[in-house]
This record gives sequence, structure tokens and C-alpha cells, in this order.
Amino acid sequence: MSPELAPVGMTRAKEDLYLTSAQDVGGQRPRKISPFTAEALDLSPQDVKLRRGTSLSAIARHAPPTTVDEEGTLVPRGEAILALSHQKVDDYLSCPMKYRYVHVLRVPIRQHHTVIYGYAIHQAIKLWNLNRLAGAETPLAMLKEVFKKTWQAEGFLTREHEELRYQEGLEALEHFHAYAREDPAVPAHVERHFSITEGDVRMTGIFDRVDLADGGGTVTDYKTSEIEDQAEADKRTKESLQLKIYALAYERLFNELPARVELFHLTPEVLIGHHTPTGKDVEFALKQIHKAAEGIRAGRFPAEPDYFACRYCAYRSICPMGEGE
Repeated sequence: MSPELAPVGMTRAKEDLYLTSAQDVGGQRPRKISPFTAEALDLSPQDVKLRRGTSLSAIARHAPPTTVDEEGTLVPRGEAILALSHQKVDDYLSCPMKYRYVHVLRVPIRQHHTVIYGYAIHQAIKLWNLNRLAGAETPLAMLKEVFKKTWQAEGFLTREHEELRYQEGLEALEHFHAYAREDPAVPAHVERHFSITEGDVRMTGIFDRVDLADGGGTVTDYKTSEIEDQAEADKRTKESLQLKIYALAYERLFNELPARVELFHLTPEVLIGHHTPTGKDVEFALKQIHKAAEGIRAGRFPAEPDYFACRYCAYRSICPMGEGE
């Protein structure tokens, strides 16, 4: 369109001119394109084409508000101290883009069957530990009843798959009950929340179980992931970033490192991995926490594709790197 024919407001454009319109601007009814837009483009209203925004642009529009601090870093609005958990740290270190989808954009996903299974098992174990702490024993039938009430028919591949996992859960509780009934130890803390501040980062979490004895404390975390043998169980326990962070939190709370950290696996049989945490474990945990915090505050969320991480990532279908894995 020549400047002579352009509306008065359009003649101020020096290089590029963008005309925008939207059907949804927050009202109850969709809006129509202004007839002046078609006129400016020398088109009839019927010839004006609509273009749908991408899924990512829609997610970004509905993301929680953020602000930029004096150093130009991205900080959640209203939070001078960045609140993290071991899961957030692990998500960022696994793939910053995944962290963005989960914790910044908060893209909803369908519940995975492993989460359903693990939560139901954890609730039953929690009841056992709370009753043991109170001096009461818990019948196996009661554990199974909690498992049944907590169970949700969501995320399973088929009805047969759900039934298989349900029966595995009942079997796992039988093994747990047989083991725990013979173990005389009484927990000092069950599902204990913690919150520690390291610089400008606040780490929060929950100890599944803490035992205190003359030889020192033991932090136990219950897992339902499959494990093959004792060597693998010990290896996973030693390398677990979660338990390194828990050792850090324990040290801050009790002024000493725990004597032992454990991953209590139900596979469905009981298999417990052990590790004696050291100062190096705490140093590693701090380094990883601040590494994640630095990237999060700076708003660095690149995709870091990895075959195994991408293969099981729930956001693979919308990730720009997902199709290539």
C-alpha cells in the first residue's frame, strides 16, 4: 500500500508495520477483525486469514509472572530467596527445558502409573511407621486397606496393566510387613519436613523416616523402582543426589552428619541400599544446588537432549528437541 492511500496512523511507520488482532481478549465472546485491517491490506474481510498460535506461545502467556532483579537475573516474583527441593534441583540438572515446563510454565501432564503406585505404597508405609512410633502394631490387612483407598485408576496402559500393578503392590506390602514386623527399631521422626537456607536458596523436603541411636542417625527413603541386587542398591544409594541433599539437611538440623542413609526398595521384595555420607557428599550437594539456582535465576532453560532422559520425559512431544531423540 502506498503512503498516499494509507490511513493517517499508518504513515508513521519507518520500516515495518505490524497489524494484529485476536479473537480471544478475555471477554465472553470472540472478537472480530476490524474492517480497517482488511481495508489497510486492500483485502475483503473474507480474504483475511487467521493463524493459530503455537502451543508453546499459549503456555508462555499463562505462565506465572516473573521479574528481573538488579543483576538482570530471573527471579520468581515476590521471592528474594529461591525455594528449591531435591526434585527441582534434579529436574534442572537433568534438563533445564524440563524444569521450565514443570516449574515455570507448569504444563499439566497426565498422571503416570508409577506415581500412582509409589504414592499408594508410601501411604501404607507411612501408617506403619506412625503406628510404630506411637507404640502400636499395624496388621497387614490395614496396610492393604490404605493401599486400596489411596489407589487411583489413572495413567495405566490398560485395565490388565493396572490390575498387574495393583497385585504387585499388595505383594510388596506383604514383603514389607514381614520385614518390618521383625525389625524392633522405632523411628524418631516420620514424614518430617525440613527447611534450610543456604545463601539465597531455601531447600525444603521431607524425610520419610529418621532413626536415632547411640551410633548416630539413619535417614531412610522408600522407593518402588526396580532394582536387581544388593550391589546396585548400594551404588544407587551412594550416588543419590537426593540423599546427599538429605545428609546436608540432617547436618544443619542435628549438627552432625547421619551415620547412614538408606534407600529402602520394594521390588516387590525388600532390598535396602546403604551408604555412610561424608563431607564430600555435602560439598557435592551444595555445589549442585547452587549450580541449579544460578541457572534458574538467570532464566537459562536450554534443552539438553540425552537419549535416556528424553526417552522417558513426559514433555517430549512438545519439546523442540524431542522429535530428534
